[in-house]
Parts: sequence; C-alpha cells; structure tokens
Amino acid sequence: MVPPMNEQTVLLAAGGDERSAGLCRLLTEHCPCRAYSLGLYDIPGVSSLARAEDLPLSPDILLLPLPLSRDGLHPLSPLYQGEMPLLCHLLDLCHEKSRVYCGKADEFFRKECINRKLILTDYLDDEVFTVKNAAATAEAAIVLLLSLRKRSLFGTRVLLLGGGRIAKNLIRLLNACGARVICAARSPEQRLWAGLIGALAVPFDAIPDTERIDIVISTVPRMVFGETELEQLRKDCLLIELGSLPGGIDEKAAGKQGRQLVRALSLPGKTVPDSVSEWLAELVLEKEAAICENS
Repeated sequence: MVPPMNEQTVLLAAGGDERSAGLCRLLTEHCPCRAYSLGLYDIPGVSSLARAEDLPLSPDILLLPLPLSRDGLHPLSPLYQGEMPLLCHLLDLCHEKSRVYCGKADEFFRKECINRKLILTDYLDDEVFTVKNAAATAEAAIVLLLSLRKRSLFGTRVLLLGGGRIAKNLIRLLNACGARVICAARSPEQRLWAGLIGALAVPFDAIPDTERIDIVISTVPRMVFGETELEQLRKDCLLIELGSLPGGIDEKAAGKQGRQLVRALSLPGKTVPDSVSEWLAELVLEKEAAICENS
C-alpha cells in the first residue's frame, strides 16, 4: 500500500478545539510530515504559526474544525484568543488537489473547495464516524442530565425530539437507566426504529401526557417545539438542546415563560476529545491511503 503521508507532506491544522489538537498530534506521531498549526496550543513536533501568511509552503492537507464555523466566515477556534483568518483565505493557501478535512461544511464552503479543485472530506459525511460521534453525544448527555438534576433517571419521563442517530443512542441508554422514553419524530421510519428499541414513538403533533414529562431533549436543528408545546409542560421540566443551531426548542418562548433551556452543543469535544481525535485520525488516514492508491 502507498504510504498515506511522508516527509514531504505539508500539513496545516487551523482552528478547532481539543479534538483538532489531538487529531494533529496523532497524525504527526504516526506519520512523518511537515506539520504546522494555527490557533491551537503547542503540539510536540508541530510548528505553531502566528499568522497564516507565515506558512512557508502550500499545505497538502488542511485540517479544519468540527464544526467548521459558527459565522460561516472564520474557522471555529475556541482555543485561540486572536482573530482567525477567513476560511476563503485558508483555502487560497492550498494548491490544486490539496485535501481539506472539516466537519459540517455548508454549501458555500463546499462550492469554494470545488472551484479551487480541492478534495474536501466532511467528517460528518462518513457514516462510521457519525455513528461513533452520536454514541458519544448520547453518553455525554446522560452525564449532563445527572449533573443538572437531583433525581434518578429511573422512572423519569423523557421526551426526545427527533429520531436520528443521537436519539436512538439516547433511547438505548435511557432505557438501561429505567427511564420512560417518548420519541417524537416526523419520519415514519424513525418512529418505527424508536419503537423497536423501546420508546413510545409518536408524531410531533401527538405527544401524550405532556404535563407529566420531566425532561425534554431536542436532537433536531429546526424548531419543532414552540410556545404552545412549552406551555403544556410543568414549570420544573428540564429542557436540553443538543440539536445544531437554531435547535428544535424555541429558546425565546422558553425565556418568556421563565424556563431554562440548556444548550449543549458539541458535547463529545468537551467530554471525550481523546476518543474523537482517534476516530478522526482513523478517518483521515483511511482517506489519505485511498487517495494515494488512486493517484
């Protein structure tokens, strides 16, 4: 097999959190390359740059964050105090056929990569990684629930909004804890799976016994639980938002009603960054090996 990286490979890791730093460290530990970082803490064997312009060579591999950006313009960089360069500026540093890795790229960023003839891999397009990440998110959500409440999950009534990968893992874990789980999902297929793994599966407009629910957890990125639905809940019902912005629970309506909504995004990056870094490294090395074999 052709080695996926060698001493001539130029790698730039720009922005990101503990997961990005761990990914860069793992790649440089296992593969010889000329590695640089921007917006991360010091990593052994990696040259830290003060500015993107200080990169001496065009990167063969550009590692960007998961998620890629909050504003659509700059890479997410919670470990960096300064202002990161624009995403388009980082892409301009690349040469034709540079490989770009990131998570949750929007359509504009994807088109920019195509226009520059770059090879883009979105971590969340990989089913194996996405399933692992969803399992880690559900695991972290259980820890969060236990830290926010003074009650056992046993016998607790939990409403899940959405029936995707995270919701399926939450059903599995909540059932193991003895919780009573209702899963509201739009898709009949998602409702079927939720029912098969132990939840009471219903459409969004047929949620039963709303006034008896103890916890509502949203896993969807668009609003499905608004003012009317919130009014039916008890005042002490805990609201957790796991879905990407804007999320499934109406935050403004919750605020007007004096309810606290806990927004818990990118949980694996906060709770199990080492595991996620390993999964990302596996994904990148597999992709690089495939690119080398086909070149």
